[in-house]
Amino acid sequence: MKEFFRKHFSAQQRGRRLILCFFCAFTHSFNAQPPLDSLLRKVRYQQEDSIKAKLYYDIGVSYFYSDKAQFRSYMDSVQRLSRRINYSKGIGLAYAAYGNYYMSLNDWDKMKYNLQKSDSIFRKLGNEQSRLMFSKGLYAHYYKLQGDYKKALQINLEILHYHEKNGPKSDEAKMLGAIAILLQQLERYKEAADYYKRSIRIRKEIKDFSGQSIASLNLGGMLAEQKQYTSAEPYLLEALRLQKDFQQERVIKTAQANLAHVYAETGRSRKALELVKECEAFYLEEKDTVNAVKISFYQCIAYMKQKQYDKALAVLNSKHNWIRNNRDYSELEADMLWHYYRVYKTMGKMEVALEYFEEAKELEDNNSSMEIQHGISRMKEQYETEKKQRENLQLRQQNLLKDIKLDRLNYFIYGSVLLLLLISVIAYTTVRYNRLKAGKIAVEMEQRLLQSQMNPHFIFNVLNAIHTYMLRKDTEESGKLLTSFARLVRSILQHSSTDNISLEEELKWLKDYMRLQQLRFSNAFDYTIEIDEQLSPDNLLLPPMLIQPFIENAIEHGFSELDKPGKLTISYKKTGKEVAISITDNGRGFSTNRPVNTKKEHESMAIQITEKRIQLLNKKWKGAFKFEISSIPMEGTRVVFSIPYNTLFD
Repeated sequence: MKEFFRKHFSAQQRGRRLILCFFCAFTHSFNAQPPLDSLLRKVRYQQEDSIKAKLYYDIGVSYFYSDKAQFRSYMDSVQRLSRRINYSKGIGLAYAAYGNYYMSLNDWDKMKYNLQKSDSIFRKLGNEQSRLMFSKGLYAHYYKLQGDYKKALQINLEILHYHEKNGPKSDEAKMLGAIAILLQQLERYKEAADYYKRSIRIRKEIKDFSGQSIASLNLGGMLAEQKQYTSAEPYLLEALRLQKDFQQERVIKTAQANLAHVYAETGRSRKALELVKECEAFYLEEKDTVNAVKISFYQCIAYMKQKQYDKALAVLNSKHNWIRNNRDYSELEADMLWHYYRVYKTMGKMEVALEYFEEAKELEDNNSSMEIQHGISRMKEQYETEKKQRENLQLRQQNLLKDIKLDRLNYFIYGSVLLLLLISVIAYTTVRYNRLKAGKIAVEMEQRLLQSQMNPHFIFNVLNAIHTYMLRKDTEESGKLLTSFARLVRSILQHSSTDNISLEEELKWLKDYMRLQQLRFSNAFDYTIEIDEQLSPDNLLLPPMLIQPFIENAIEHGFSELDKPGKLTISYKKTGKEVAISITDNGRGFSTNRPVNTKKEHESMAIQITEKRIQLLNKKWKGAFKFEISSIPMEGTRVVFSIPYNTLFD
C-alpha cells in the first residue's frame, strides 16, 4: 500500500505548479513611455500631423492600464488623423494597440483581426521588424493563455533570435524570462533554469535590478517546486534584497510565499509561519482567494514538521470550505485533497489517507477528462467548420465555372464592341492631345521670344548710363555701376529661359536696377518696396521682369523735368487668390482720355511687348492676368497688375 501511495503521490506536483503559474506570471506590455504630463504638453503645441499622431499613440498607451476609455479615445484619434494624412505607420500602430486591447478582454477574434491588419501594413512599409515582433509577442501570449505552450515557445524563440541580433538587451532579457516560464510549464526544468540564469545575467549587466529580482524569484520558485530547496533559497533572498529599492508589494509577497515553502520543507517552521501570516494578510486584503488558499498549504506543511497535526488539519479545513465543490476551483481543491492525504499519511492513519488519495485522484481524473472533452469538442467544432467551409468553396467553384461558360460568349461580343470604342477614343484623344501640345509649345516659344526682345532693350539703356559716368571720369561710381550691371546681366540671362521666378529673385534684380538708376540720375528720386506679410518671397512665383518697363517709364519720363524730388513706390499685396503689384510715382503724369492701350507719346516699345506678354499669359491662365493704368497730369501715375497667387511649395 505504501508503495502504491509513493508511486502516485507525485501527481500532486501538478497542483503545486498552480502557484508557480501565478508567481511566474509574464505580462506582455507596451514599451516604456515618456511621462504622461510631458506628452500632453508636447501634443498641445505640435503642428506636424504625423508627429501629433505618434504623440496621440504614446498618450493612449500611457492610459492602457489605468483608463481603457481614454486609451480607446486616443487610439481612435490616431486612426482618424493617420488616415486623413495617409500616415501608414500611425494606422499600423493603432491596429497593434487595438490587438493588445482586445487580448486583454479575451476577445481573440478581434485581437487577431487587428494584429493581421497591423502586420500587413508594417510588412509593406519595410524596416519595421520591431513592430512585427510586438505582434508576435501578443500571439505568443495568446497561445500561452490557451495552454498551447509549444506554439508559444516557438514564437518566443523567434523573437529572442531577433533581439539577440538587433537588441536592445532589455528586450532580450525579458524574452529569456518568458521562454524560461514556458519551458517550466512544459516540465523542461533544466532548460528553464538555464534561460532564467541568462536573463538574470543580462539584467544585472544592464542594471535592470527590478527585472533581475523578478527573474531570481521565478528561478527560486521553480527550484523550490523541484524540491531543490538549498539551491532555491539564495535566489529568493536575492529577489527580496533587490526589492528593497523598488517595494513592489506583490513581487515581495510572492518571494516571501516561495521562501515560506522552502522554510517549511526544510524544518524552519517558525520562519515559515511568520512569512505565511504576512502573505495571508496581504492576499485576504486583496480578496485573492486562490493564493490565500495556496499559501495555507505551506502553513499546513510547517505545522506538520512541528507534528502539530491538528493545526495542520484545521488550516486545511478552514480553507476547504472556500472552494469545496466549486468547478472554478476544481484543480485547487484537488491540490487541497493531496495535502489532506499527506497529513493523514504522516500521522499513520492510512485508511483515512487512502480515502483522500482516492478522492484527489478521482477529482484530478475528472479535471483531466473535462480538459480532454473540451479539447475534443474544440477539435470537432473546428472540423465541422472546416468541412462546411470546404463544401461552400466547392459549391462556389462549381457556380463560378457555370457562370464562366455562360458568360464567355457575351464577353466576346462585349469585348469586340468595347475594342472598337476604345480604338475610336484613343484616336480622338491622341489627335486632341497633339493639337493642345502644339498650341502650348507655340505659346511658350512666343513668350520666350518676347522676353528676349525686351532684354536687349533694357540692357541698351543700362549701358547708356554706364557710358555717361565713364565720360565724366567718375571711376568709383563707374565701378559700382559695372558691379550692379554684371549682376543684372546674369539675372537676365538666367531668367530669359524660365516662365517664373520667385519674388526673392525679383527683388534682387529690382534693387540692382534701382541702384543703377539712382546713380545715373544723381539720386533725384527715392523708392520704396512694400511686401505684404502674407507673402513669402522665397515661395511666391511671378513672370520675370513683368513690371520693369513701367518702372523705367516712371523714371525716364515721369520724373523728367520735375521740379520736386521723385518718389516711387512698388507694392506686392495678396488679395484672396490673387497678388496685386502696384507701381506708383509722383511724376508728371499724362491724360487718360484715350484708351489704355492707345499709343502715348512717351510710351516705350517695352510696354507694347508687355501688353503682348499679358495676352499670351492669359491664354495659359484663362484671363487671370490683368493690369490697368491711371494717371493725373502733374500729380503722378499708378500701374496695377493683378496676377494669380502661384507658389512653389503649396
